Amino acid sequence: MIKELLLVHHSHTDIGYTHPQPAVFELHDRFIDMALDMADASAHDREDGRFRWTCEVTGTTRRWWERASAGDRDRFLSAIGREQLEVAALEWHLTPLANLRMLVKSLENVQFFRSLGIPVRSAMNTDVNGVPWGLVDSLLDHGIDGFSMSTNSHFGAPVLPRPGAFRWVSPDGRELLVWNGFQYWHFASVLLRMPTSVDEVAAAMPGILGLTEERGYSLPYLPVQITNPHHPDNASPDSTLGAFVREWNDRNPAVRIRTILLSDLFDRLRNEDLPILSGDWTDYWNFGAGSSSRETVAFLQGLRTLDAAHELALWPTHHEPRMGEHLGASHAELSLYAEHTWGADCSVSSPESLETATQWSMKAAYPYRGLSHARIVMRDGLDGLARRAGGDATHLLVFNSSSVPSKVQMRLPVEGLDWLTNPGVHHRLRMDGALASLPAGAFAWCSVDVPALGYRTYPVSEAPRLSSKGLIATADRIESPLVSLEFLASGGVRSLTVGGIEYCGALGDFTFGLPILERPSGGTRREIMNLDFGLLEPAEGWIENWEREILRGQMTKSQAREVPGAVEFEQTFSMANGDRVSVLYRLFADDPSVDLEIGLDSAGDERPYSLALPFTLPSAGDSRWHYDTAGAIVEFDREQLPNAARHFVTAGRFVRMQTDQAELAVSTPDLPLWKFGGMFFAPSTQLDAADRKSVMLAWLANNYWEVNFLANQRGRTNYRLRLLPGAPEPVDRSYLRAMPYAIRPIVHPYRGMGLAARSFESLVAIEGEGVWVESLTRDGDETQLVIWNLGDSRNEIRLVPGVLKWDRAWTTGLDGTPLSEISPTRDGAWVCEMPGRALIGLRLARETVD
Repeated sequence: MIKELLLVHHSHTDIGYTHPQPAVFELHDRFIDMALDMADASAHDREDGRFRWTCEVTGTTRRWWERASAGDRDRFLSAIGREQLEVAALEWHLTPLANLRMLVKSLENVQFFRSLGIPVRSAMNTDVNGVPWGLVDSLLDHGIDGFSMSTNSHFGAPVLPRPGAFRWVSPDGRELLVWNGFQYWHFASVLLRMPTSVDEVAAAMPGILGLTEERGYSLPYLPVQITNPHHPDNASPDSTLGAFVREWNDRNPAVRIRTILLSDLFDRLRNEDLPILSGDWTDYWNFGAGSSSRETVAFLQGLRTLDAAHELALWPTHHEPRMGEHLGASHAELSLYAEHTWGADCSVSSPESLETATQWSMKAAYPYRGLSHARIVMRDGLDGLARRAGGDATHLLVFNSSSVPSKVQMRLPVEGLDWLTNPGVHHRLRMDGALASLPAGAFAWCSVDVPALGYRTYPVSEAPRLSSKGLIATADRIESPLVSLEFLASGGVRSLTVGGIEYCGALGDFTFGLPILERPSGGTRREIMNLDFGLLEPAEGWIENWEREILRGQMTKSQAREVPGAVEFEQTFSMANGDRVSVLYRLFADDPSVDLEIGLDSAGDERPYSLALPFTLPSAGDSRWHYDTAGAIVEFDREQLPNAARHFVTAGRFVRMQTDQAELAVSTPDLPLWKFGGMFFAPSTQLDAADRKSVMLAWLANNYWEVNFLANQRGRTNYRLRLLPGAPEPVDRSYLRAMPYAIRPIVHPYRGMGLAARSFESLVAIEGEGVWVESLTRDGDETQLVIWNLGDSRNEIRLVPGVLKWDRAWTTGLDGTPLSEISPTRDGAWVCEMPGRALIGLRLARETVD
């Protein structure tokens, strides 16, 4: 029986939503000022109701610290020492769009506050419906052993048990203590009426706590987050809370109340016998990223560019003095796009309002600004490699930032480069824009072979152009010596064979490559969700079996064509909501995969709809699906926490569907949203696994969200996929096969760099089966790597110096803290072992270079 309520007081941080972003930052500065005043005023109050405040995120807290006076900083430290204030560990509440580098970088503020003597021990994520599985390792490696989730069940499916605590197991078996609490404001302020009059709370409490216990809650104390009672988001500390608690307890109630800090909760839970759960905490809200598909594509390109820029910063070339500033600014901007607040709270109800436009204009700018900061570092680095490689004639430098060799097809510029590569023209540092201005005839399909973490140069006159031998294009078919694609007159694919094996299933409801539109029959969002704030879980008002119409695209055009080095087939479709979708399939002579370009022209329909592109396999028993998230490759269903989202996932770079006879792996660098098994949009409790089919759907766009996501995006979004059909194989092998297409090489034309000195080089070689390098980062004169063992088995990792050399090396946590030193073997490699599915850091010190 519950005998005590533990109140964790905080302000939920939305960067936007209630106010434009600059106003939100200013308000949270003021909230900490107010919290300090309340803490000082109550420093000698009775312990049970003393004012206590948890700073929810470090992003706003560090901003306050850097602007605060010396006196206010001292007051802050004093309140920390009196255990009236606490700083939680996460920078922002991030969506699963964040990659592992962003998760780790977002915890850097932990070290900053600890250096001030502030013991950051716990983390909280509020509102967001899920977090990537790799967050477990990221938190543990930063010394965070308690994590609180308080999700908003609006359009969500809370993980079970809720409320409840469990030990969350990472992919490699480590455990993180988790509190999975009720929605951060609804339970305390709406259901329990706190902190109104004690009489109102006394009337509400027995029934509400009784319902909680009926759901299986058995601990004698119940932690409850509480914000300002008048508004849950971006709101000030509540100065009346302490007086309410004292008045309540003075009546000697059956259930006592006390204020606590977040870490006090985990100190209690640490002694409990708790269940152990393993799996991805799949986010149920991030479908909203599909409402701003164009900006999401720019964001994902920004992540890849930032990774490449960090790697280029390790090469022994000239580095501009402000390189570090640009890298830091890129993270700051990109992370604010990955932050969970998409727009104003009236974005859907008033899509043309000034408030909607104000907040969206700033949200939409984050990915472009982040991409731009990363690009200037990348451009400098590519120019430095060109100077290092040398060559007076016009050359193409092709740079591969991934840790697997890249043998792929690329459209390389082979004509019209003289002015653009003039050594005196500043355009050499903005080749992305300059190359875009070249006519299509200036490019040719070529086959490049670039070492992992390295580059290769080609004189333009020797660009390795692809052969068209064996390529065939007819009115309804394209073929290569390895692949055959046949198309339906009504749109979509009739047959996809590789080596004579069929990889296109005939499923009736879904046609491979034929886009489908889903929308509520009456055209309103209320047909899907009817929130009831009188329930413990307001989203239990989700309308089961809501009526919908599913409409296929109408093909308006199809065209087969032969281009030098490739054959292409393009189909164009009109959708019932005015959108247009083009799907271009491309085959190359020597490659058993299918290159796919998808164009989405959004008409700006404000009515709710969902647009998806199906891919099917021939039905052969049960289907299995995988996707990657930050720090983990996840098997759909089997490796998701109980009741986590199951109708769709957010993939980082890879998805896969597999039957006993075949698989279809997909490299998906800029299309993150995927549905598995069917066109489902419902909580997982309403899904029957038996209804799932051998289909996965690329979720091109939607605007189902009914509050703060974009209601009416207009304009063009371009996606690029690579379809990799084949026999079933371990998922780590599929993943590594897909990565050269997910992280495509970057081309940099140049000339006038003197005598050609080097045609190819690699920074470092990483050897080991199923090994992937997630990030490389310069830290002063040292290098920090994050390495991922993709397979289930323990693995030996060998580092072989290339251009980058070092004298000492350690394994580290993801935070860079040294764990154990490793030594070179007789053959010059540096060797360490990794558990299956583990993430480790490696630190290389006292570097020397060629």
